[in-house]
Amino acid sequence: SLGACLQTAGKHEEAAAAFRAAIACRPDYAEAHSNLGVALQEMGSLDEAIAVHARAVSLAPGNAALHCNRGVALQFMGRHQAARESYDRALQLQPDDANAHWNSSLLRLLCGLEVPDTGRVLSQGQDLHATGSQRARWVGMMFQNPDDQIIFPTVLEELALGLRPQG
Repeated sequence: SLGACLQTAGKHEEAAAAFRAAIACRPDYAEAHSNLGVALQEMGSLDEAIAVHARAVSLAPGNAALHCNRGVALQFMGRHQAARESYDRALQLQPDDANAHWNSSLLRLLCGLEVPDTGRVLSQGQDLHATGSQRARWVGMMFQNPDDQIIFPTVLEELALGLRPQG
């Protein structure tokens, strides 16, 4: 779609406009709502992105990818319990969804919801399970595949967005 091409080109505002135009033509087009949510995330409009992702999920509650996308937005906002619920729902719908498994496992380890079977989870030499409430000061999130980054084209910008709420 035009919106996807614009988004890939880093033209997030234009992509959002294209997704909004698609939604105006087909208000029930869940994937367009989800894509708009991703574009809004890329523009830093996280509250609106979460609302748009929620609308996408309400339109197609059986679509695992939409739940996973919503989970990512919630995770970026620091709403970890809600993100976990979104990932869990995606896995209920599609148990072999690798993205949902990856995001859910990462979230659980980083947030201290699970302890690794072996080894430790370290960030800047700090054991994240020993830092307790200070964990958020040490944790940023990046995708394994740079093509799957959600928000910005560079690693620095991507990490900065996740850490911005921490000051």
